[in-house]
Amino acid sequence: MKTGLYFVIGCFLIAFLLLACNGGKTDSISFPDFSGKADTSQEVIDKGRIFFTTDKWETWAAGIFEMDNQFFSHFFIVADEAEVTLEVTREGSSSTLATSLAVYGPLTGESFGKEPIVTDTDSGWGKLSKISGLQLRGGVYLAVINNLDGTGRSGNYRLKLFCDLDRCEKQVDPELLYQCAAELQQPMVACVEENAAENDNSVKGHE
Repeated sequence: MKTGLYFVIGCFLIAFLLLACNGGKTDSISFPDFSGKADTSQEVIDKGRIFFTTDKWETWAAGIFEMDNQFFSHFFIVADEAEVTLEVTREGSSSTLATSLAVYGPLTGESFGKEPIVTDTDSGWGKLSKISGLQLRGGVYLAVINNLDGTGRSGNYRLKLFCDLDRCEKQVDPELLYQCAAELQQPMVACVEENAAENDNSVKGHE
């Protein structure tokens, strides 16, 4: 009889511990609603665009959590059939930081959507977030990073964006690039000649 009672008590304790462990998952985090025109600018700090890190160019977005439960956002642009990874990296992030990460989109009109399309807490290093193999259609998306409802402490974060299939960024027609370059050539030449003339006059004035 006592053995059965101990077994039941043990099961309840295990269930309680499992629930406690799941308390830090993103299900408990109230992510912002980006379906309105204002894009919840009152509670989310816009940090601008994040670009892809490549073999030839390493880049990242960064910020500092100065209080509990802050939100920062970074937008990024992808081509059709893109597959990307977003990671809050160990390098550049505070050792005590715990994060949550969400992706919204694509941008439709002035809305990124009411709810994120994917979220993560600690799939990265330690208690840092990582979203891998995210397949997207072409458009503009928003990455939102949070320090876990006040449990993540303050500190620095570094967010990187990777292209998993090497075809993530929208390709620009080379003819358009050529046209833009041609349009810029003459103003640039005129500017250089003007500055050169001013420098010549300045030198001559001191002779």
